[in-house]
Parts: sequence; C-alpha cells; structure tokens
Amino acid sequence: MVETAQPGWAPRIELSVKPENRAGATRAALPTIVFGIASIVSVATILSLVAHFTFWGDEWDFWLNPPVAPSDYFIPRNEHWSTVPYLIYRGVGASFGLRSYLPFMAPLLIAHVACAAGILMLGRASWLATGIAVLVLFLGSGGEDLLWGWQVGFVLASALGVWAFVMLERGRVKTAAGLLFVGVMTAGIELAFLGAAVIYLLARRDRRVAWLGAPAAAYVIWYLAFGRSSIAAIQDPFTASSLLATPGFAAQGIVFALGGITGLNLAGVLTIPAFVRRIDPLVVAAVAGILIEYVLIGLVRSHVGESSSVPRYVYPAAALLAIAVVRQRPRWPRITTAALGVAIAVNVGALILHGWPWSRLTVSDPFGCIAERSIDNLIIRAQPGLFAIPDAFRCEADPPEHQ
Repeated sequence: MVETAQPGWAPRIELSVKPENRAGATRAALPTIVFGIASIVSVATILSLVAHFTFWGDEWDFWLNPPVAPSDYFIPRNEHWSTVPYLIYRGVGASFGLRSYLPFMAPLLIAHVACAAGILMLGRASWLATGIAVLVLFLGSGGEDLLWGWQVGFVLASALGVWAFVMLERGRVKTAAGLLFVGVMTAGIELAFLGAAVIYLLARRDRRVAWLGAPAAAYVIWYLAFGRSSIAAIQDPFTASSLLATPGFAAQGIVFALGGITGLNLAGVLTIPAFVRRIDPLVVAAVAGILIEYVLIGLVRSHVGESSSVPRYVYPAAALLAIAVVRQRPRWPRITTAALGVAIAVNVGALILHGWPWSRLTVSDPFGCIAERSIDNLIIRAQPGLFAIPDAFRCEADPPEHQ
C-alpha cells in the first residue's frame, strides 16, 4: 500500500500487489484447480459410460414394490438401512420419471465428487491430497459403485464418513455425529466410518466421543425393530459358522481392496508404506475402519456364495485408506509419486474397461419386461407417461412362459 501526495491535490491511495505474492497465490490454488478439472473429466467419463444404461435388479424391485407407508422406508434393502436411498429414488423418480437413467446418476456423482473433495480438504489441498483425491475420482477398482445409480448408498455413506472426519479435525464433533447419523440411514458400511471415528476420538482422549453414541444408538434401535429379521434371513451373523468364516473372508477382501486401489494387486499393498511416515490417531482409526468394514461384511455375507473380492466394497475402503494417508509426509517422495501415478493410470483403465462393454450392448433385462407388464403397480399412477420404460429395454416378445 503506497500513499502519494502532490501539491494542490488530495492524497490518494494506491494498492500494489507484488508479483511474487500473486505467483504464490496461484501456486497455492493450483492443486484445487487440478482437482476441479479432474472432477469434470471424471463426471464426463462416467456419464459417457452410462449413457445407454437403464435400471437393473434392485432398482426394478424398488419400482415394482415401492415404499408406501412411512414404516416402509425403514425396511432394509439387502441388510442395509436404506431410508436415504429410498427417498432419493422416490424424489428423482417423481421429478424425472423413468425415461432416462441419467437423472438417477446425478445424486451418486454429486456424492462421489463430494467424497473426493472431502479428502482434498482433509489433506489441506496438498499435492499428495490432490493425487489421492484424483485416484478416488477415477476409482475403477470400485467401478460398480460409480456406474450403478443404486450404489448411491455406498458412495453417499462414504462421502458422509469422510466429511465427518473433516469436521472432527476441526473440532466440530456434533456436526460429525449428525453426518454419521445420516450415514447409518444410508448404508450399513457407515458403521465402519462410525467405528473409525470413535477410535479416533478415543485415541485423542476427547470426551466428546459420547456424541457419537447418537448414530450408534439409532442404528441399534433400527436393527432391533427392522433389520434383525432381514439380516438373519441372509445369514445370521451371530452363529459359530459365521464367526469362523469371517477372518478369512475379511483378510481376502482387504488384500483385494488395497491391491485394487494401488493398482498393483498384492504387490501394490507393499507400496503403502511409501505413503506412511508416522502413525497417528488418524492412521490408526482409518485402518481400523477398513478392518471393521470387512469384518461386518464377512459376518453377513461369507456364507451366501459371495466373494469378498466384490468391487462395490472397494469404494468405502478407498475412502478410509485416503483418510489414513492423506495427511502424511511421504517417506520416499519419488516412490510415492510413481506409485500414485501407477495407481491412477490403472484405475482409469479399469473404470473404462468396467463400463465400456456394457455401454455398447443392448441387454434384455427381465426386470424391465416385468416392469413393463406391471407398470400399473407403480405407486404414482396419476402420471402414467412419467414412468415409461426406455425403448431399448421394452420386451419385443413375451418369454416362453408368457406366450
């Protein structure tokens, strides 16, 4: 700031910005700019892959058996408390109908970018945080969560968990508890983030950990009132066989997830120490969260013929791993940069390979045929045109049993 005066003239104030200050501000903002560009490219890539998709499986079941009574919104979906996904699908369906699948991808993509943005914030917009956030944006190893709108439950729960840790780092425990409360109403995997948050506050000897009892108590009440019978129908998690099968199931899943995230399978797990220089409460809590995630999945899924190497479980694990390493100062910067570059490249390729074949095929979806014949059963009958089945998935001929 420079003040100058001339005879006969009033003093005037001139503002001057030093070139080095302007350059410093630009350099500080560069990671955020890179993240913004990567977010746009990620969303555009995913939308291009799902442009010809339509509803599948659980989605058609939802439309054919929609929640009607308020209590219906608390009925579990595949053992998950899914009130929030129910509300999202009802809201988007009532607004846009079933003519296009793309509106149903919007909530998922918003949650996806928000999750990556939370990772960037947690890492204070460092270049390491930017690289990890970009990796999450193109997480092809968890591609099932990014290419299927119904997985908004997993993606939104992960985003809420990440932002809960952002709030915890800022000392806003009540806000974090609120985010986790919504998270447990979104998908069961939020319990992994809730457990990690409890461990984080306990490690810091923060007495406000009691606030996290609210989402935990809410989930227990829901489980006793609605979830227990549904979860037990899939697999009773409290039997000896479930408990014995869970350790191997969890170990296999963790190795698969970490290997997929790093892009090098089992060998990629060995690169993780390059990112971790010190062990602090954030690292301990996030690693414990990954363990909690796969133990819980193993308790209810280890005996139903499902592998722990399912891609949809990778996304929450990636978010938790990002929480663990995003604030680290890499032990070996060059190795870290190379490992992160390989991970991003492999995951971009995996995302494209995961979605490309489906984006080019027209699949005869039996659920679409059922929905076409049962369209009158949809809860919103006042606007029948709103719920038109996409032409590509109309039944050209009845299956043999209907002919």
